[in-house]
This record gives sequence, C-alpha cells and structure tokens, in this order.
Amino acid sequence: MYKDEYDVLETVIFTIRDPYTEPEAELSWSQGSFTGYTMIDFNQWKPTLSNPHGASIHYGCVEGGISINPITGMIGLTQDNSHIVTKTGTYHIYAVHDLDANFKYDSVVYTLNVEQGVNVTLQKNIDEGGSAVFLDRTDVSTLTHTYLSNPIYAKVAHGYTVRVKAEPATGYHFSGWYAGNNAAGYTLVSTNATFTYTVPNTVDIGLKAVFDTNTYSLNVAANDGEKGSVGGSNSAAKHFLNYGISATPNNGYHFVKWNDGSTDNPRTVTLTSNSTFTAIFAPDTFTITYMDGNTELNVDTFYYRQPIAEYTTSKEGQYFIGWNPDVPSLMPAENLTVYAQWGFVCDSVKDIDNNTYPSVKIGNICWMTANLKATHYADGRSIANIYEYQSPMYPNVAENVNLNGLLYNWYDAIDTATLTVSTRVQGICPSGWYLPNAEDLAVLSAVPTPELRSTTGWIGCDGNTNSTGFTAYPAGMYSSSRARYEGMGTETSWWSTIDPDPSTVITPTLVITAKALCASYFCDVIFTKSYLPADAISVRCVKRGE
Repeated sequence: MYKDEYDVLETVIFTIRDPYTEPEAELSWSQGSFTGYTMIDFNQWKPTLSNPHGASIHYGCVEGGISINPITGMIGLTQDNSHIVTKTGTYHIYAVHDLDANFKYDSVVYTLNVEQGVNVTLQKNIDEGGSAVFLDRTDVSTLTHTYLSNPIYAKVAHGYTVRVKAEPATGYHFSGWYAGNNAAGYTLVSTNATFTYTVPNTVDIGLKAVFDTNTYSLNVAANDGEKGSVGGSNSAAKHFLNYGISATPNNGYHFVKWNDGSTDNPRTVTLTSNSTFTAIFAPDTFTITYMDGNTELNVDTFYYRQPIAEYTTSKEGQYFIGWNPDVPSLMPAENLTVYAQWGFVCDSVKDIDNNTYPSVKIGNICWMTANLKATHYADGRSIANIYEYQSPMYPNVAENVNLNGLLYNWYDAIDTATLTVSTRVQGICPSGWYLPNAEDLAVLSAVPTPELRSTTGWIGCDGNTNSTGFTAYPAGMYSSSRARYEGMGTETSWWSTIDPDPSTVITPTLVITAKALCASYFCDVIFTKSYLPADAISVRCVKRGE
C-alpha cells in the first residue's frame, strides 16, 4: 500500500477572534487563490488556542470579510470541526464558546496550512491490456487508494508532474497516453510508454493508457502451386483469435503436412507473431499392371507425372508389338492395366520328313510359302494316299513335286484317325501348325490375288507381283470322279476346316468346301470351291499369333 508525505501547497491566512467581543471588527485577511477541493481540519488548531475558562469550543468558517453572527452565519457546517473550501475566496474562522458573554478570548492570528490538489486517476481502455503505474509523483493528500496492489489515484497540485509507465500484456501493444475525462473527452498526450505529465489546473484529470491487440500477418502458402491450393491468408490477424486455414490438393496429389509438422487439415491456428504456414503436397502413387492375356507379368508403381520406365517382355516364337493401350510417358492420375500385343516370328518350319518350309506373316498369321510335301504325320505315321501331279503337259513328276508339293485327299489332310472336335485341326501339318479355318481364309481373302500369286507358272494371267511373299503356284488337283490330274497352270486350292464340322460323318459322296485361287478369266478373284473328300488338292499350314 502506497502512502505519500504531506506537503504544503498554498497558504490562506485566517484570523481567529471572539465573536462576542469583536463582532463588528474590520479584519485584515491574507488571501490564498486555489482550485480543487480543500479540507480545512479545525482540529489542527485546537491545541494552539487558550481556553482558560474551560468552555466548549466550536469552530466555524465564514466566507468573505463580512460581519456576521458566527452562530447563525457559519457556512458548510453546524458548528462542526471541519469545512470544505470549494472555491477561491476569503474566509473567517471563528472560535465560539458556550460560556457567558462576559468572558473574552484574546485575539489570535493563526496561519492555516491548506491542503489542495488535482485528482489524477490512472485508467486503461482494456483491463487485461497491460499495466499503468505511477513511477514518481508528489501527493498533497494523505488519502490512500489501492487497486490490484497498484495505486491508480493521486492528489497532485496543478503545475506539478507525475511520471507514469504503461507496460502491455502478452498479445497487446501500447498505443499512447490520453488525458481528459468522460465529459470533455480524451486527448493524446504521448506515445511513449514512460513519460512525465504536468498536471493542469483543473479538478479531476484521467490519464488513460490505451492498449491495442497485436495484429499479425498470417500467410498461407503451398510448397508447389501446381500440386495444390491453400486458403486462410490474413494480413490483419489478431492476437487471441482463432483462424482457419486449409490445403486442397490438385488431382494426382495429396496433402502431407504443414511446415510446422501438423497433419491437421483443415486446422485452426492462433498467432503470437507474423507467421507463415506452408502446406506440403506430394504426388499420389499409381500402378501399371502388365498383362499377357490373363497372366499378370508385372506391376510397377509410379508417382503421378513421374517418367515411366516401360516394362519389357518377350515370348518364344513371337515378337512383341506393344502394349494396349499404349503406356504413356508420364504416369497419369489413375491405375492402368495394359496388355501385351504379340506378333508371330514367321520362321521356317520343318516337317517330320525334314522338308523345310519358309513362312510369311499376313495379318497376324504365319503361312507356309510352299505347299506341303510330307509323307508322314508329325507322330511318324505314314500318310496313306499321296498324289504326285503328272499329266501329258507336265510329265516331269519330280519337278512338279519340287515346285508345287504333293496333293492330299480330305481324309488324309485332316487325319481322321486322330481327329477331335476343335476349332484348330493339326491334321497333316507339322507340330504347332494347323490347317487354316474360316478366320484364316478370311484374312487371306482380303489380299488382292496378284499379291499372293507367284510371278511364274500361271497361264493367261499377267501382272502377278507376289508382293506378300505368299508364292502361290498353280499346282492343280486330282479329280477322283474323273480319275485324272488337272488345273496345273491355271488354279490352286488348299484344304481347310470350313466344312464339315469335325464331328460330321465323312462319306465318299460328301461335298467338301475348300479355298481356291483362280487363274484365267478369274484372275483377280479368290473364292471357295467344293470338292469330294476323295479329291486331292494342296495343303498350306498356318500358325496364329493368339
């Protein structure tokens, strides 16, 4: 608790007389000028007055140098021991006794020390904004006031100074000292937290310490603007308040954390200084599954937009065409499944009799480029019926066979002894090769016949290019109904499994459909042709890239 020393500020001269002996006396007054509220305590004088008669003494004060009856004219009290002087003026002080009027006091002149001053009150615009204290002051009052262990009140003479200090609390800053009161308003007197103020000539004055809440810059950023966006930036964020910030990843990315380690998103932050919160984004991972048909070959994992190192694969007897769909150069924001596309390596093939046949790829099919010459099945069994073309026009059998191969009937071509119901019939072909079916022949039919025919051997048909390398020689046939060879130089045909269904009972009179290339006036047409099972025609085997 703070207590100031008593101090003399003004002197007012009062003459104390016996109102009964000198009620009309003209008196000389020493006059003091002052403002504010002044307490005159008459009890201070009692010990200095003589009272030989033991009378009860009452004191009073009368304003102005006038002649009055002190009993009835005293102001501000009823013969009490104190009086409040409220304005500048001249005052009489009387000592009044209650004895007989014959008793007299001696005249005594007494100098009264008058306490006066301006009430100075420390104030704050925000109670929790900080502290406001007196560092130095000269009080004229013995009154003591306390507030939260800090004095906020002083009674100081005008013209004197007080030194004050404002200290902001956490989250606040000091803006300035303002002087005034509620009626007249407040005026800025200093922006220094510690300053000396000269007290004006007034009754009351308030010194208000003004505190403001700290304002900070809240900056919300992304580590990469292409990866995501953020929200919540604020250039005037207040201390004590909560602010929401958020991070939104772009497609293909995900939010990892904030630069301060927090993984909350969105989140609420409270600032104590200028702050930057950076959202860390990272690319998502996606997979590419490589398939070969229904078989999974490999699974690779890549970050979004990471360059893709394409998986490679191989397969015996085939060459790799590519992936379907194509593998992109950069990883997209999705999982991918791609399928291997194969092409057959159309190498030469040997039959069990060691005859070699080159092959060519047409579509996705490998075709022998020569007619079959085998005399045994792939398992070593002998082929029952073998036909070697011979005719008066083409008498050289060995040359005919060497150039055009052998001719086979339907029974031997499909190998009825081992035939099973299947879309693929090996029959007379080498292992891994098959008689062509409808799909195979459809591919062949799409090619112009001049590109399939050999450039020699054809009669009445010019312009053959054999650009495919298929090399279709006009090998002719053996007609079972006419018991003769015919057609060499003008046409050639190959057994297929178009008809009948392998489950069909084969009879000598059953008409079989085969595929034929024509010559003569049918030069540019590839067509189907019907044969008896006992007729003998050529065989070309195929291998598909499926």
